[in-house]
Amino acid sequence: KTPEAKPPAAPPKSPPATATAPTAPKAHAAPALKQAADYLAAGDTANAIRVFQQLVQADPSNYGQQNQFARLLISAGKLEEARTVLDPILAKHPENVDALYNMALLEDSRGNTKAERVYLEKIITKDPANANANASIGQLYLADNELEKASKAFEASLKSSPDNLTALIGEGNVLLQQNHPKKAETMFDRVIKLQPDFSFAYSDRAQAREANGDYSGAEADLTKAIKLNPGYYWHYIDRGKLRLQFENNRKGALADFTEAVKLDPNYFLGYVYLAGMADDAHNYGEAAKYYKKLLELRPDYYFVYRPYAILLYMQQKWDQARTYFEKAYRKDPTDHGLQMLVVLTYLQEKDNVDATAYLKRMLAELPSSSLF
Repeated sequence: KTPEAKPPAAPPKSPPATATAPTAPKAHAAPALKQAADYLAAGDTANAIRVFQQLVQADPSNYGQQNQFARLLISAGKLEEARTVLDPILAKHPENVDALYNMALLEDSRGNTKAERVYLEKIITKDPANANANASIGQLYLADNELEKASKAFEASLKSSPDNLTALIGEGNVLLQQNHPKKAETMFDRVIKLQPDFSFAYSDRAQAREANGDYSGAEADLTKAIKLNPGYYWHYIDRGKLRLQFENNRKGALADFTEAVKLDPNYFLGYVYLAGMADDAHNYGEAAKYYKKLLELRPDYYFVYRPYAILLYMQQKWDQARTYFEKAYRKDPTDHGLQMLVVLTYLQEKDNVDATAYLKRMLAELPSSSLF
């Protein structure tokens, strides 16, 4: 019944420090850029771009302003529009750090980590102490489990910018994976002090506190994370697991897993816990319902083939039980007891012909020394 590990949540990238002082904007520039931002916020990309084009025509050398607009477009998910802003900057100034970093953000939004890394490496080659590029490339190393390289990148970021949130969170997660939860907790303490409304800092610190044996502190952090971000599925899963495993709070765990599946009824993991809890409580009908649902969502989740097959057998659903005993056996071909249970489903149906045929196939495959 071991569930899959939650993928680590990537902290948001910090905005880059301005590498070079942008050309001073003309008197009308700031309100025009704000007007473009307002159009974007309203979902009116066409008017936002129109206003921005007027702004560029008025002051074409203001690359700081153009980079700001590209960042707005990326935040709004208008990636190709952002590219049309950034490409001309890099064509004229291929080492413009802000434009390179915006391109890295754009590729990150596209999920193209290979291209993102290329842009970040260009920045670091030009500016080895760049806090944001180091923090961002550290994230990529962390995602690839290159912990030493990630730690060096985060340390370089923090040396230049001690309050860089991305680097603090990243280094905290490296320390967690290196089994240094006390040091990790101090990193997350710093993040919370800097940004007390960031829910993921509390959920990360909860992991560190749990590893330190501070279960009540971990629950308090997860409760705070839920208060700050009540629509986030994983906060409920994490608190439910903590309550179930370390606090013997089954009622609280059940409430958390139930809320999780309400938030995302199409993700399977909440059903794993609900099914297991119902099974343990001998609520077999409810457990079977949850097993069925999670296998509809994840047919390859073989951990539950055996318990689901047993419940189907108890419900005298012989054909369905046989299917899942067979599936369980194919995942663990050393457990011939599962094959014997297949035989029992045939016998329950008074199908001696198929039972005999199945046993003959078993005899041909079993070693002669086998008890079976």
